[in-house]
Amino acid sequence: MMKNTGLKYVGNGSIRGVPAHDLTVEEVEKYGGEEYLLSLPVKLYEKPMANKVLYGGKENKEVNK
Repeated sequence: MMKNTGLKYVGNGSIRGVPAHDLTVEEVEKYGGEEYLLSLPVKLYEKPMANKVLYGGKENKEVNK
């Protein structure tokens, strides 16, 4: 089951007090809000893409059945 992700962790560094993992909507608010977290000088998070599917390590690759 997929958790409700508010922001996706992209792991380009760290800042003390901010978790190094995908954040739920509730965690986004707890750690300063989406606008604040996306504006940090170190890029830690991005908005998750809707309907993003991974197959064989490739993003957005369609599979014909």
